Amino acid sequence: MAIQQSQQTLDDQRADVRHEIAGHQMMLTSKYFTEQIIVKNIARLGFLARSRVVYRTGDLVTLHLPHIGAASATIIWQNSGQFGARFHSPIDMALFGSLLQGLRFAEITDDQA
Repeated sequence: MAIQQSQQTLDDQRADVRHEIAGHQMMLTSKYFTEQIIVKNIARLGFLARSRVVYRTGDLVTLHLPHIGAASATIIWQNSGQFGARFHSPIDMALFGSLLQGLRFAEITDDQA
């Protein structure tokens, strides 16, 4: 029974709305590295990114989010330079809205430059 509940929880988390963010660069810190990564999509519960560093499943990382600050996460999968991570705590709805607004504003500003 515990396995079914765990799988359902994981499925619920993956069902969270993901927002494509046009490959924004953000800083990621781990025990061994600090680097710029390209975040491809983000949700209140996690993110998908591309990196030059190969992380391992279970690695603990910190994503530095514009307009919010540091958010700790765990790598849950990786493959060929891409990885998915789950935040240790969901991002607050209001803060997440601010993050998305800021990223969209940055896209508009970049397009007009």
